[in-house]
Amino acid sequence: MNSGHSLKVNSILNILITVIMAVYPMLLLAWGSRHLHVSDLGSLYFANGLVSYMIFIVVGGVQFYASRTIASQRRQTASLDRRLFSELFLLNLVSSASFLLIYALLVIFVPQFRAQFPVFAILGLLLFANIFAVDYLYMGHEDFRNLFVRMLISRVIPLLAAMLWVRGPKDFYVFCGVFAISGLAYNVPAFLKLRFYLGPWPDRASVLIHLRNCRPMFLFLLIGGVYANLDTIILGLLTTHEQVGFYAAGTRISRAFVALYGSIGVAAMPRLALLLSEQKIREHEALLRKIFVLLIHLSVPTVILLIVNARLLIQCLFSESFAPSIKVCQLSALAILFMGCGSFVGMQILFPRGMEKILFHMSLVATFLNLSGQFILIPIFGMNGAAVSWVLTEFGGLVFLVWSARKLGVLPKRLHHELIHPIIGSMLAGFSAYFVLLLRLPPVLALGVSLACGGISYLAYLIAVRSSFLKGLGYFGKVE
Repeated sequence: MNSGHSLKVNSILNILITVIMAVYPMLLLAWGSRHLHVSDLGSLYFANGLVSYMIFIVVGGVQFYASRTIASQRRQTASLDRRLFSELFLLNLVSSASFLLIYALLVIFVPQFRAQFPVFAILGLLLFANIFAVDYLYMGHEDFRNLFVRMLISRVIPLLAAMLWVRGPKDFYVFCGVFAISGLAYNVPAFLKLRFYLGPWPDRASVLIHLRNCRPMFLFLLIGGVYANLDTIILGLLTTHEQVGFYAAGTRISRAFVALYGSIGVAAMPRLALLLSEQKIREHEALLRKIFVLLIHLSVPTVILLIVNARLLIQCLFSESFAPSIKVCQLSALAILFMGCGSFVGMQILFPRGMEKILFHMSLVATFLNLSGQFILIPIFGMNGAAVSWVLTEFGGLVFLVWSARKLGVLPKRLHHELIHPIIGSMLAGFSAYFVLLLRLPPVLALGVSLACGGISYLAYLIAVRSSFLKGLGYFGKVE
């Protein structure tokens, strides 16, 4: 494993990986929206809510802990790395198998799930594929090139398969299979290379130590996953699968940007943990500030432009029949900013310092807010209520994390000063984009011109005020 890649290269590769992960389901849903019934898509995303919840727990609980552990110890001998990897591999194997069993029991014994048994069975392949997941090895060694190649291949092939074989409502189960097969296509090739990295078979005591160390992260994700992934499940139980389909389309764009901007600091997590372990506090804080500046200058204009162009985006991506998704898209836009900032505070500031208990407490608060909002707002406002509940939950979680980090003295000072220029520039971008919509151009042309004018206006403002963001772009990630 080559750990010598620069942080800038790793950041770019990680962003490309996340772009693929964000764009692929959006393109797949766009294709499905033109050939399948909305209720069928709702059934698919109803089942995917439970699968995503399970994967969210296992991947987060094992992968983040494992990548941090490998990064912190990668300066040790190669034999230690091989033994450590064997321990982490067994931890992931046991965790994935356990959640796969829980998933099967839920599908068998919960009537609403059993009624959609074929869909749940096919999507269970995604959870099964996680048994072969070893991304923490590559993340811990900061080798994002391998991850990028596998991600690209495993998403392009299923997308082409959907375009070839999904042509009408009768192909719904084929579409479900294409939806699920990408997980196997991504993880199996990495699994086949395990013989080069596995060390001696670990003893039980070592694995139990790892399990105990990552238990707070498991608990955090177990509870936090309720508000992060089960919104479609709750919506489907309280309303109809048709509303789940519209909700999935309306939130898909926001979730794509949430994943993209949340990945900005993921590539830096091993480096942040390494800087802390070496007591390089100034370099650590400088890297944190660069991550935050980049996050804010991307997420704030994205929120404004998404709200302004929601109608055109839904129309161009999913067709005019998905008009009910427009309001959901606009309401959920603020989650991009709140969730991105929450991920920054939680995963870049608190987690590398071993403060998982604060994340667990935040998940309790956010879960309470989310469940309260879902069961109050969905019966009244349907899918729009689910979107509002999501945004309010992310805002509440962000407030709790910022308050906790400030109280502990680990929040970099004067970060809020970085908000002024992005907010002003984004408002100018929003006005520019809105005026373009008044010209009544064809939808695709109007969307392109509107986004281009908004982006140019935002960039022009940053140049006019000599923004430190533009000056720092060339330096981002250069931490020795």
